[in-house]
Amino acid sequence: SYPDRTDAHTDFLVGRVSVIVATVAFGMGIDKPDIRRVVHWGACKTVEEYYQQMGRAGRDGLPAECIMYADPADFVKYDDDFYLGGLGAEARAATLKSMGALRDFAMGDNADGCRRASLLEFFKEKPAFGKHCGTCDLCTNRDAHGDDLERDFQWEGARVVLFAVMACPGQAMTTLETIIKGGTVDGWKYHSSLKADPARVSRKIDSTKERMKRKKPIGYFKDLVPSLVGKGYLAQTKKQSQHQYSRPYLVYDLTPKGKVVLSSGEIVLPVPPSVREQEKLEEEKMRKTLAELEGKGVDLQQIPQEELEAGDGEAISALKRWYSYIDYWEGRERSDVVDRLDDLKGRIEAWRMDMAERFRMAPASVMEEHLLVKVAYAAASLRAGTRMDEDALVAAGVRSNGIDELTATLADWAKTWKEDEKDGANDGDGAGDSTMSFAPGAFCPKNSWAYAVYKPNKKTGKATWELSYDRFVEGQNPQTIAMTQKSGKPIQVATVVGHILEAIVQGRAVDLGRLALVEPPPVRSDWEEMIRCERDTGLDPTGDPATSGPAGERFAMKDFLLPIMGNSFVLKEWKERTPVESAKFTKWCGCLKWYLALRRVGYEPTFGGGD
Repeated sequence: SYPDRTDAHTDFLVGRVSVIVATVAFGMGIDKPDIRRVVHWGACKTVEEYYQQMGRAGRDGLPAECIMYADPADFVKYDDDFYLGGLGAEARAATLKSMGALRDFAMGDNADGCRRASLLEFFKEKPAFGKHCGTCDLCTNRDAHGDDLERDFQWEGARVVLFAVMACPGQAMTTLETIIKGGTVDGWKYHSSLKADPARVSRKIDSTKERMKRKKPIGYFKDLVPSLVGKGYLAQTKKQSQHQYSRPYLVYDLTPKGKVVLSSGEIVLPVPPSVREQEKLEEEKMRKTLAELEGKGVDLQQIPQEELEAGDGEAISALKRWYSYIDYWEGRERSDVVDRLDDLKGRIEAWRMDMAERFRMAPASVMEEHLLVKVAYAAASLRAGTRMDEDALVAAGVRSNGIDELTATLADWAKTWKEDEKDGANDGDGAGDSTMSFAPGAFCPKNSWAYAVYKPNKKTGKATWELSYDRFVEGQNPQTIAMTQKSGKPIQVATVVGHILEAIVQGRAVDLGRLALVEPPPVRSDWEEMIRCERDTGLDPTGDPATSGPAGERFAMKDFLLPIMGNSFVLKEWKERTPVESAKFTKWCGCLKWYLALRRVGYEPTFGGGD
């Protein structure tokens, strides 16, 4: 309202507020000499307009700052009849010239340029300061990074952008963004040679990205586009559809110069300010990560140099996962679990030292630190009564003649600590109970579960569970899968087992006997307890999980296990649960995962002899 605008104007003028957000018309009405900063969110139409608006700053003669946030698309939106239709030929030509000059002023990244000089030259004025003002971003960037103004970006994102444009020529940035992210678009947008196999484009994009030192957000690739245009690798063209309300937009094509470097050759570009800012943030994050690991007692000299420089990698990811696991239990005030984990890691370290002395080699040569914590993480996640498999350790990268002693060490730790957990989880003595038996080979459900939802990852084309399942089908042990993730971060063995059980629900064939060797399924009495829970709660584990919980709510494990765990447990916050209660709940959740998977595909278990 008018009173609100008046109050805001007055408050800003007298200094009661230091920032005001306003339209151009409102801003031009402000006559305040001590404005220290003018910020444009988006470009003006012409150089003249920008010159007037930025002139609001620093009228008292003291230093002031003018910032423009702009995108190449900002400079084409004014190039239509809505803005230019009423102008005569001469005025239209002058306006178009000024619009182009403003685009060059804002988007130009000439390493030897100066924005203030180019602005004055537009008005045919000779800069009193000479060639360089020393205060604009181009000048300060040159002073700060004189030996790093340009870089070869061929394997740092430039070739990804060029390939995306080659794959979808004459398309707008929105389409190119999808391609750069590894996605697919409508077939007609692809080059004629690629229409039949869009997945080929995604594979090429992904393989090219893998050569980059670090993963980059989509904004990083977009920021390379103006430089690729400026250096002649890309051609930028204005386009407008025939719809009367359509606005002009930019499309991109490869130039002959761009085609030459599509597969090889340097692509030297000015370093965009956003890239430097991203690198600064990554540097800060890297230093923080390494400081945190060093604070945990990690010897950084044991981390590969390339990972130290990048602040990420297999070793760092594994170490971060282990110590975040420790922090998780400390946050839950479970000092008993933290003590167990410390003891586990200490025992593996003692084994490593024994092997180093026996074979006269460095401890890190026996087992690198990141592999050590992967083994510890996997061993800690095993259910009571199971043990680490020697073949799984070898497949994960353990190379030592003392591997049998390592498995014995892990078994001794489990016997010391996991037996208490096992005792707490059992309500009675299950010795001699009938175990589930399986026919040789893989069980293949007749159909997938009616409510199974398949959600493939856009990048890989596969669901998360499917990656573990494929490796299991290839013959890999779930323990190996847990320790050797592509990201470098180990996952829990129970998580891998959950992935494979999800494959059953999805209608995939699974060798249940092999899976049972790693994660034992419910024994007969446990299965009967699951049946009792289903009967007493009235919950249907085969129904729609969105509505098959109590009173039509979402299905939850704790609700289904109410007859076993009791009302008091279900009503407790997780921080209030005792160690015995937590161990008991974990045990029954493991049983329930098997029960849900098998029930949902109509599998009727059979039970054989005792344990």
